[in-house]
Amino acid sequence: MTFGEHNRFLHYLGADEAYFTMENYLGRSDVSRFHAWPGRVAAITTMPGNAELEGMFLLRSTETTVTREMDQEARLRHIEQVFGGDEWLVPSMLGAMRSANDFRLTPCLQVRMDSWHTGRVGLVGDAAHCPDPIAGQGAALALIGAYVLAGELAAGGGNPAVAFAGRPVEATGHASKL
Repeated sequence: MTFGEHNRFLHYLGADEAYFTMENYLGRSDVSRFHAWPGRVAAITTMPGNAELEGMFLLRSTETTVTREMDQEARLRHIEQVFGGDEWLVPSMLGAMRSANDFRLTPCLQVRMDSWHTGRVGLVGDAAHCPDPIAGQGAALALIGAYVLAGELAAGGGNPAVAFAGRPVEATGHASKL
């Protein structure tokens, strides 16, 4: 609301991500396994302390509107069509995806703005620096951004408006290079 219509800041990264929770039929913890084919990736992972597996499908796409305009059943069929002939753990993943109550398919988007602030309101952390979950650099870039902002707050006498204005977009723009 503060920055205006959010869609004008969203940049499509040429891929869609599907996520869902599945039973940990492997009985493993703290594990990530990936298998890649040209234009697509399947992965399973467990987060520390979480007994369930999270399934993930990543697929290249030329435009974001393809999957965004689909209903949930069409999204499921789309993933099944793209990955249906693959082996590895994919057949069990597709079955789990079909029965998951938390399946979501979303475009890989990145926020790109000329300025990360307006007055005393500024974007920080992942809101300003996260390239996208597929890049895996969100925490590192958020730390760099926090370091730069802390320096600007110190230089500006603690005034957020001064600090945000002094924070160069180049310092927060590492995400656009990923």
